[in-house]
Amino acid sequence: MKQDLHQQLSSIIEEAGWLIPEVVLMATFVVVIILDLFFRNKHLKPFLGLIALGGLLLALTQALIVSQKGIVYVFDRSIILNFDKAFGFKLIVYLSAIITILFSLITPRKIDIKTNGEYYAILIALVLGLNLMLVANNTLLLYLSLEIVSIGSYILVAFKFDKKGAEGSLKYLLYGAFSSALMLFGLSYLYGIYHTFAIDQMAFIVHTQEGFSLLQQIAVLLVMCGLFFKISLFPFYIWTPDVYEATPTPVVAFFSVAPKVVGVYVLWIIAAAFGGLSITDNSVLFVALVLCILATLVVGNFGALGQKGFKRLLAYSSIAHAAFIMMGVMASEGVTLDKSVLVYSFIYLFSNYAAFYLLDLLDYEVGNDEINSYKGIGAKKPFMGVMTVVIMVALAGLPPIAGFWAKLSIFTAILQKVENISWQNLYLVLFVSGILVTLLALYYYLKVPFAMYFRKGEQDNVEDVGLLHKIFLILLVAPLIILFFKPDILLNAFY
Repeated sequence: MKQDLHQQLSSIIEEAGWLIPEVVLMATFVVVIILDLFFRNKHLKPFLGLIALGGLLLALTQALIVSQKGIVYVFDRSIILNFDKAFGFKLIVYLSAIITILFSLITPRKIDIKTNGEYYAILIALVLGLNLMLVANNTLLLYLSLEIVSIGSYILVAFKFDKKGAEGSLKYLLYGAFSSALMLFGLSYLYGIYHTFAIDQMAFIVHTQEGFSLLQQIAVLLVMCGLFFKISLFPFYIWTPDVYEATPTPVVAFFSVAPKVVGVYVLWIIAAAFGGLSITDNSVLFVALVLCILATLVVGNFGALGQKGFKRLLAYSSIAHAAFIMMGVMASEGVTLDKSVLVYSFIYLFSNYAAFYLLDLLDYEVGNDEINSYKGIGAKKPFMGVMTVVIMVALAGLPPIAGFWAKLSIFTAILQKVENISWQNLYLVLFVSGILVTLLALYYYLKVPFAMYFRKGEQDNVEDVGLLHKIFLILLVAPLIILFFKPDILLNAFY
């Protein structure tokens, strides 16, 4: 028996070697928490951010080393390290966290998070949870990973330490608890049906059985509800504008990218496992997903039209972008995720972070985020005006910025499905709707630079940001320009 125990422990230690990046993240979390107890001086707290940044870079380096392998199963198949599929999304998570910490450390605005050690520790915990979501093959592990991300997110929303932050955190918690309960109910029902927690075993049973009942499909939809919440997909998008407005901008930037793209990836894993991406096999799941995407497109774009604040406009923009990423998922074939999803997500990472950093700088210069307050800034501050035009064009998906290739890749993927499938209606509706709302989006994206250049400003004294902030913004915008002229960089990197 001692020999069996020794073999089990040896096996666990050996398999844990595949999770070195996650181990590094856990160690970084512990180190930051312990050091925070000793760093009483607020001026020393930013060093904790540098330690967290170092831990992220080390974990990313280890992830790059481990990613040279193909598919690896560890811990009794509870975790599948599928580097071909998941690594691109892991890279997005790491880059998001790294940019967020830099954003937090150098922001010109006075915010409490840069001098709060718990902030950096919780951010590391979120990265750990997102990484585990990407590799989970066990529904219990998936749910626990999602809860790590959710609980950390609820806390970060309140880091403004004011009434609005507390209100936003409470709204986020209530909506999150509701969607989490639906997801847990769906997972329980699936376990009762298939008598296993393993997603790949459920998929095997589904593809070998003759039918897939309506109740089973409803159970899968309930599981997806927890992911809809993270993605801000209809009808679980309601929290987004209020939470974004109440949350520190670096945190909002992270929420708008990392949890969203990871949620999309996991949703694709579940939908593909249960045949939800096939219009012929499981029409209820397919139709439900299409309707949610269409409703999200409408809500995101029409909601952004009437916004007077830049931050709320970006909140509705993130809802609309989530629908576009999901359109790429719907264009996927079986267990092969369409390349447009990763291309769009990677370009969306830089365009969204650039937009939120621009928002932060404008807020510092003008004193608020009202679009009407930006009148005349284009003439007074040429750098800010040019950056605004480039970033808004990227979000709108116009050339000569990489956002054009992001939108084009999604539309091309959907259009191919329209040509290849006899029952074309739903794919055609997705394609036409995407084109129409893209045209609509031009209005609310371009009204920000329009106010800067074509409206007379009333403010004479506008604060100026330093050279460091301009360089950081340029570094965020540069990939958007480079990738327009060299789009093959993304394709060669991940495919």
